[in-house]
Amino acid sequence: TTNPPSATRLIIYTCIADAANGAVSAAQTANRSKDVQIYTSDSSPTVFQAVKAGTMDGMLWQDMPNAGSQFVGMLKEYFTTGKLANPNIPLHTESLTPSIAQTFLKTHAHDPTIT
Repeated sequence: TTNPPSATRLIIYTCIADAANGAVSAAQTANRSKDVQIYTSDSSPTVFQAVKAGTMDGMLWQDMPNAGSQFVGMLKEYFTTGKLANPNIPLHTESLTPSIAQTFLKTHAHDPTIT
């Protein structure tokens, strides 16, 4: 083949969901799914489905709905008082892999970044 399997596993890391999905498609087309690991720091329903199916090795999930709610609260506080008691928003992040995706989905069934 034009792209023979590597003796060592290769890693593709993207920060954009579309690029990660493209990498999955390219690895499958080149018959390299077994020796190429694919990760992304972006989350989307299609990326989550690829992780859950095992065609992508991992993604970072960030609790954006909660962070958004906190940000709205900060805006209300600022417009009401003219200042912020705490200008930082903690962003809960988890690494998702195929082995935990199904369990994660049960606890985050309505999260728009993965469903």
